[in-house]
Amino acid sequence: MSLKHRFKHFCSDPDELLDGVQTVREFIKRLRKQANTSPNGWDPDLYFGEGFEAFTESLFIQQGLTRKIGISDYSPVDPLQDYGVDGCGKGPDGSDHTVQIKARSNFNEHLTANKDGISNFVAHSDSNYGEEEKLVKYLTVVTTAQDVDERVIQNMYGGRVNVLGYPQLRALVDDFPMFWEIFYKQMKE
Repeated sequence: MSLKHRFKHFCSDPDELLDGVQTVREFIKRLRKQANTSPNGWDPDLYFGEGFEAFTESLFIQQGLTRKIGISDYSPVDPLQDYGVDGCGKGPDGSDHTVQIKARSNFNEHLTANKDGISNFVAHSDSNYGEEEKLVKYLTVVTTAQDVDERVIQNMYGGRVNVLGYPQLRALVDDFPMFWEIFYKQMKE
């Protein structure tokens, strides 16, 4: 399946970004390097985030139907409508599944509710994506940080938010050539 994310159209050099990449760490390192050159006039942080969002879409296309991820029909949200939700799809039972994507260069960082905007994600999910009068059942944060602070997950959101952090991403795609080859092809389509 093709990527819908706009990054594939604005990536300055997919070959430089993905040729030979086999790990999340190498991908993020190359993405940050490419972003810091401000390709095509992009703000470096925006470019970095958009590139990671494209990676996440590819991950969901390729592995979304696994128990660990549990999302189908994923689609990125129009950037003009991004107030905390970066994408949405359907959860294992067909109900709404919203996604927030947070790219970080520090793999050991722990995201927090306010500084990293996780509170916006949950509020926007529940007010704009759930069925009337119901909370969104499936919420996932995908990040290159270590995780989201556990106190935030448990105390603020009652365990509703699933996190795919750096360790989980490594387990899913590091040294898995098939994933990287497909992502590379998707970026060049």
